[in-house]
Amino acid sequence: MIEELMSLAGAILMVVCILALAWWCSRMLGKSWVSAASGKNIKILEQIRVGTDKSILLVKLGGHVYLIGVSGAGIQLIAQIEDELEELKEPEKKDSGFYELMKSYAFTNRKKEGSNK
Repeated sequence: MIEELMSLAGAILMVVCILALAWWCSRMLGKSWVSAASGKNIKILEQIRVGTDKSILLVKLGGHVYLIGVSGAGIQLIAQIEDELEELKEPEKKDSGFYELMKSYAFTNRKKEGSNK
C-alpha cells in the first residue's frame, strides 16, 4: 500500500515538474521571438492576419512607414505611407502567467456555452 502511494506521489511530482519546465521554456522562447521581431532600424508597428498564411504589416524602416502584404507566395509592398501617423501607444507588456491565460480562456468559453443554451 505504501509502495503504491509512493509510486503515485512520484508520478504526480514528475507531471508537475514537466509542466513547470514547459512553462519556463515557453516563457524563454516567447521572449526571444519578441526580440527577434524588431531591430534597431526596423520595427513592426502593426500586424493583421487576413487569411491562414496571409497578413498585412505596417512596418517602420528608418523614418519611412510601409504597408506590406505577406503571403505564402511572397512579400509585396502595398503602399508607402507619407502622412504623419498618429503615434501608436504600445500596450503595456503585461507578463500574464499561464493561470491568467487559462482563466480568461475558460471564461470566454463559458460565455459562449451559456449563449448557446
